[in-house]
Amino acid sequence: MKELPERVRQDRLVGYVIAQQQRGRPLHEILAEPWLMRLCSNAERALEHAGILPVPKGRAARA
Repeated sequence: MKELPERVRQDRLVGYVIAQQQRGRPLHEILAEPWLMRLCSNAERALEHAGILPVPKGRAARA
């Protein structure tokens, strides 16, 4: 199976998290799924970029 580009994987991850939140699951429960963080090495930054997670102080938001 062909590896998906990083941007596509990030977009799918963000879509999954948003869909789960809309179903009423708390964010900490969604992020606790072991496979989720392995899915995308930059998952945390993708979620920050989407506005789901706050960007830590001292680190500029990625463009």
